[in-house]
Amino acid sequence: MKEYGPNITPVSESDKLEAQEIKIENGFTKWFDNFWFYNKWKVIIALFAIVLVTVCVLQTCGNVSNDITVMYAGSLYITDKTAKEIEKVLNEVMPRDFNGDGEKISDIAALNIYSAEQINERKEQAKNDHSVIEINGYANGQELSSFDNLVTTGEYSLCLLEDWLYERIAVGGAVRRLDDIFGTDGVPENAIDSYAIRFWDTDFAKKYAEEFKFTPKNTVLCLRTPVSIGSVLNGKKSKRNYGYAEEMFRAIVELEYTPAKTD
Repeated sequence: MKEYGPNITPVSESDKLEAQEIKIENGFTKWFDNFWFYNKWKVIIALFAIVLVTVCVLQTCGNVSNDITVMYAGSLYITDKTAKEIEKVLNEVMPRDFNGDGEKISDIAALNIYSAEQINERKEQAKNDHSVIEINGYANGQELSSFDNLVTTGEYSLCLLEDWLYERIAVGGAVRRLDDIFGTDGVPENAIDSYAIRFWDTDFAKKYAEEFKFTPKNTVLCLRTPVSIGSVLNGKKSKRNYGYAEEMFRAIVELEYTPAKTD
């Protein structure tokens, strides 16, 4: 029989706790466990929404968008290098930062299209030169269809077109009258008709002749009539972008250039 002091109470083996069963909790830990148990999905959804909004805001603040897009359609194949040179020139002439993002950025949308006459001329030239030329008729037709669709939807308003493509859309009333842009007394003298201007007759083309040296001589400059398609929101955006295109068109046409005299 074991004896214990007056302040010691015997403890049976069944009353003992193993070390791992002893828990020490504070008030915050208990509150957080309870909160997480009942609200974890709300917290997860809220955090996801915050991250999504943050990413969108950062992307919006960090990205810049084009101020203006010029459509070229014709037999000239515009390489990336040529496109960058042309875009640099357009940025210089752009009267202001249209979308207010701190940078003037232009873009050129190029469609490489041959007329049936041009295809026959190239084949004849290749025959005379004893060379071989390949023009994919199907791809050429697809480009022409894309051109028609872009004109119909008014995707691009400021256009540089070879004359046969200009005539293709002018007969349908798709080109805006020059006197509607410049006024009756302000129509440029180098206009070829009531709607377009020969590109190489502009001071703009003469000043930047090096950048546009590959542009065909039969290229004309014109402005598409405004097209209203889609929702009210898209309509406001289209109207705003069309205003930019008209302002850029005027800047190109009205640019004055006097070549430096050489001794």
